[in-house]
Amino acid sequence: MKIIKNKRKNLFSNISIPELFIVKYMKEMPEEAIKLYIYLIYLETNQINIDIDQIAKDINLSLKEVKASFEYMQEKGIVIAVEEGYYLVDIQEKEMIELYTPKVTSNKDMIEKNQKKNNGREKIITAIESMYFSGNMKAEWYKKIIFWFEKYNFSNETMLGIFSHCFVDEVKPIAYVETVVKSMADKGVITINDLTKQITNYDKKIKIIKYIRTELNILKPLTKPQERIVEKWIFDYGYEKEQIGLVIGKTINAQSAGFSYLDKIITEWYNAGLKTKEEILKYEEENKKKIEDKKKEKNSNQKNNINNQKNTNNDRKQRDYDEFQMFDFFENH
Repeated sequence: MKIIKNKRKNLFSNISIPELFIVKYMKEMPEEAIKLYIYLIYLETNQINIDIDQIAKDINLSLKEVKASFEYMQEKGIVIAVEEGYYLVDIQEKEMIELYTPKVTSNKDMIEKNQKKNNGREKIITAIESMYFSGNMKAEWYKKIIFWFEKYNFSNETMLGIFSHCFVDEVKPIAYVETVVKSMADKGVITINDLTKQITNYDKKIKIIKYIRTELNILKPLTKPQERIVEKWIFDYGYEKEQIGLVIGKTINAQSAGFSYLDKIITEWYNAGLKTKEEILKYEEENKKKIEDKKKEKNSNQKNNINNQKNTNNDRKQRDYDEFQMFDFFENH
């Protein structure tokens, strides 16, 4: 067993005990647990791998007292049991989270509920470490996972599901996973059902974006504004690939057709209450007929105007000729 290092910078041979521990935790903590906590900081700082029996000997406590102290600190949320040992929680960060969490009155049922929740989270963290890190997950990951649990209130299944989604092909950097976590939280994901829905939507969006890029011969990834337009078509308007394919087909005869052009047409369809491919085709055919009818009417009017103009000119010529004839008659008589 080892105490997983929390990447705090400690110079020379000193160890650092948070002031918050002294002010908030130490006064109510059994002296055996205080002794153990200080020793754990020492082990963490120096990255010493040691088993629990040796810890008991080093700090002159019985094995029973050491185990009871570990259980006490787990209940208080300052130590978490993981597959390869124990993880010391950053109690300063934990305090910041608690300060921004609404306060409620604690009772026995609530304490038991919180203990059950923490135990469940420990099992999920252990499962993540075993499945995706071969039992050797870095301390930075522990810290982040605990923080995500506290800040976003994910269920245990949701947290595991996020890692399954992110690591489907390979282990991703922590920054990548954090981006996904924030995105899911922004979309209101808490339960595994919420996550499943969002992942389904994400996969759907990626497939349609790939289709659009292929059809329009777009080599670069879509910009964020373009992605938001596509999301609107899919999730707000409820259009699938077949409807979006129809609007792409209209770009064949359109010069410099960009996303604004496509969006204008699709929004017109949506505002007209069109949902299916058949409804859209019928609507477009009717529009085409209206345009052709207007064009015919315009051509017919132009032709009539030309004929009317010709008739007017002929009438004017005839009138001029008649007047000339009349003038000639009076002149000769």
